[in-house]
This record gives sequence, structure tokens and C-alpha cells, in this order.
Amino acid sequence: MCYSNKRNSLRIGIYGYGKSTHSVLALLDEEKINYKLTYRSDNDDIPHLYNIERVFTKGNALSEINEDILFLSPSVRRDKTEFTEAIKKGVIISSDADIFSQYTKQRMFAVTGSDGKSSTTELINSILNHSGKRALSCGNCGVPFTSVMKEDAIVVAELSSFQLMYTEFSPERALITNITPNHLNWHKDFSEYANSKITLFKNARFRTIDADCDTTRTLSNNYKINSCATLKYNFDEITKIIKADYYLTRKNDIILLNGEHLFTYRNAKRQEEYNIKNFMLAAATLINEVSADDIESVISDFSGLPHRAEKFFTNEKISYINSSIDSTPTRTLSTLKSIENKPIALIICGVGKGLDLSEFIKELPSLTKGAVLFGQFGEEVGELLKKMHKDYKFVFVSDMKEAIDAAENILGDEGYVLLSPAATSFDMYKNFEERGNDFKNIVLNKYKIRKLK
Repeated sequence: MCYSNKRNSLRIGIYGYGKSTHSVLALLDEEKINYKLTYRSDNDDIPHLYNIERVFTKGNALSEINEDILFLSPSVRRDKTEFTEAIKKGVIISSDADIFSQYTKQRMFAVTGSDGKSSTTELINSILNHSGKRALSCGNCGVPFTSVMKEDAIVVAELSSFQLMYTEFSPERALITNITPNHLNWHKDFSEYANSKITLFKNARFRTIDADCDTTRTLSNNYKINSCATLKYNFDEITKIIKADYYLTRKNDIILLNGEHLFTYRNAKRQEEYNIKNFMLAAATLINEVSADDIESVISDFSGLPHRAEKFFTNEKISYINSSIDSTPTRTLSTLKSIENKPIALIICGVGKGLDLSEFIKELPSLTKGAVLFGQFGEEVGELLKKMHKDYKFVFVSDMKEAIDAAENILGDEGYVLLSPAATSFDMYKNFEERGNDFKNIVLNKYKIRKLK
């Protein structure tokens, strides 16, 4: 990494303190770059950092920006007036993703999309390692870019629309899964969100898409597509819909490559439709990079990631499923449709993303026995349910403990208590992991099972 040190000490700023900005500071220290730090945050918590020179917190966090470089957390929009004015004065606005994209020489396999990108990233990473290649996952999965950029490894990066809005990557291989409305409380509109995703293809050398997603297919029309995967079409049909070098299709429990047997998923632990699609997309991304045996071995052991349709406990006839990652109505509907045919009591909570809820509200009664609602999004859903489904059973509660009790009452003797919130966690929890762990701990404590750490 190279930052020219024009002064005896660079003026470095961070806006917000999380994993990514912490990793940037760690890299600066490792590089022995002399700097003075301005700490900026929208809350009053100040971390113990030895070289803080100035502090701006809640109420004036973006005052007096005159640093040489200001590093932002990934979710910060850069079109704030304070940033545009600072740029005019010569301030460099940057992030850990920017450092990575400018200075890394590693092979990069990149994944983005609305749903499935975390699981597909993990599958690609695991298959590469199983094949004997060293790979490390990073990015939106929670591992900062700058913490892996000096490793001798293939980097498998999960990229959010926030990161793609401002950083230009040059991946060796790039995968875009489905693109559906998401983060419209952050993006100006769906067009901005969708177009941020497709920028991943600009500098990619090998491009893979989910051919079942109309939006992804349409937006990728200007790029050469190397491989694609479909559950909707057979080989002859998909070749008429999209032009690619490699097509992955399904017949029974066999995945076909250009019409020929590639691998089977009959021994896979997770055989939901969305996980089968994840298997196919990972395999399509890794064509000519790994063997079919590597793919089949990894998917046979793949149990899914935590907080994603995670059935973690069964008490007699009631099972508990944690799918706290589900932060959109589309994702919740997908999870509901993947569950075997038993009654479901659905827990909905959190803060909505400003998305269209019409299809979600329409389908809830046919997919669930009832719903338990709390938080801002719970209130929003409840008001719509009152108007559209007067006979549908739903209740309002105050917190997760009350929600679990109410869900059990809705089920009676048998079924699933499902946490699939369809919204973000940011009213009561720091992130979806904390929300999911709270759900799990309350259930486990109720039945005298040891709590999670």
C-alpha cells in the first residue's frame, strides 16, 4: 500500500467506527504511516485509540472536514453536502474497499445480488479450498478487505450495493444473483440500486448470472456472459433466451453442464430450491477452476449459514427456525415457501426498507397459520393486514420473548415458530446476528438448554 506522506504526519479521519474502519487503522499502523486521527461518529461512544487528535460526535460529526483522507463506513452515502464540499477542498474520501481495489494484486472472485450472496460466497470459498487452492472470504460477510489483502490467497468477496456504488472492482470472476427491490430506504430508487449491482461486470473477465432473474438478464445485456444457471428452463430453452458459453440446468437431482452430467445433489443436507440454486451458481462461477468432485463433496456437507432458515431446536412437535437474515418481504416469502407442509407462526419485526408490501400481505394467509408483530415494521404490516385480511390471525407484542410465547399459542400442538422478520434489525438490535441469537437464546433458555455465547 502506498500513501504519500507529504507532511510529517497525515491527517486521517474516520466517520463511524466499525470493522472496516478499524481494519484501515490497523493497516496504517502496520505500514508505519505516521498520522493524526480525527474521530467522527453519530453516537457518543469513543473507542480507545491512541492517536485521536480531534473528536466530532453526535450533532456535529461532519463539522470542519479538513483531513487529508477521510475513511467512511460502507453504508455511508457520499453525496452528503459536507463530503462534496470537503472534496472541493482536496479531502480524499475513501474506504477499506477503495484501498483493496487500488492496491491488491490477488485473484478476486466477487459475488453480489439481492438474495443468496452470502451462502454462495461461502460455497465458492469452501469449494476452492477443498480443491487445494487457498481462498479467503471478505467484504459484506463481515471480514474487512484490508485484513486479507496481504494474504497469499484467492479473495472471494461478497459485495453490497453500498460498496459497489462508490468502488470500482476488477474481479477475475464475477457473479450476480437475482436483483429484486432492496435497500430503497438508502438508495434513491430501484434503478440506482440495480445499476450499482451491474457495475460489478464492468471490469470482470468471467461473468456469471442467475438466468431466472429477468432484471439481471436485462441489465447484463451489454456484457458477454460466460456462464449461467437456471431452475426454470431446460438446456434447449435457455440457449434461446440468453447467449453464454456454459449453461447449468437441472434434471431430477442432477445438475447438467451444457446438457451433460456435472454433479448430483442427492446427498446434500440442504435441498431447498434456493440452496440448489446457490449450488448451481457457485459451480457456474467455478467452471474450469475446480472439479465436479470438489463441488459435490462440499455441497454434501453444507449445512447452511447461521440465521438462514436455521432449524436449531425441536420440542416435541414444535420446531424453531431462525432466519433473522431475512430483511425483505421477498426473502421472507422465499423462506416460507421452502418449509415443509406444516403450520407456521411467523414473527415479523424491525424497521422496514420502504419496499412494496402488496405481494407479501397478499400471500401471508396462504403460507402461515398466523403472525406475531412488533417494532415499526410490525405495526406497518398489522395496519395492512387489518385492511386486507380481517379473518387472518395476528397479534402485536412488545419484544422477542413475548413474540415466541404468542407464536406458540397460535400454533397450538404442532408446527414451526419462524423468525423471518422481512425487515432490518436496527430498532432493537445492532444487526441481524444479534437479533437471531436473541431469538435462539430465549428459546433455548425456555427449555433449559445451554445458551449461546
